[in-house]
Amino acid sequence: LESLDILTIDQVLEPLISSTYANEKLSKSQNLVNSTESIALLEAEIDFMIKQAMAFTNNHTKTADEIVVDSVLGLDCEWLPDAECGKGNPVATLQLSTRRNSFLIDLQHLCQASRTLNGSVGTDTDKELSRVLQKLFSSKTLSLVGFGIMNDLGKM
Repeated sequence: LESLDILTIDQVLEPLISSTYANEKLSKSQNLVNSTESIALLEAEIDFMIKQAMAFTNNHTKTADEIVVDSVLGLDCEWLPDAECGKGNPVATLQLSTRRNSFLIDLQHLCQASRTLNGSVGTDTDKELSRVLQKLFSSKTLSLVGFGIMNDLGKM
């Protein structure tokens, strides 16, 4: 880096992605969620995981441990720290991973545009992301794991 300017996620990921996947713009297993189109990819993965988890519970050839492993998503959140452990700062990124795909959800980019001085007014993108994440968080067939996951979920 040549300066201490604020960087976007694209600026950080681009050199890594370019050097790792020379002929591809983005690995098929790594997805940056920063638009309504990429929210649709996230939703497709969540739908696949829910459908797969329901099929596994009806499949008597898998052990309970195998079902859990195949129905789990890793979750991690990041936010700007402050003197009170980030209490005053919103979640900037949400990371979700399945066995097949990982998603870096740029909440700052997706939701920042809808913030006003008087609170927040949801945009269509906000509402779509909320709907998709609600589908994940309300699923009784999927499990979420992560370090400090209760803090992360509470922060969201």
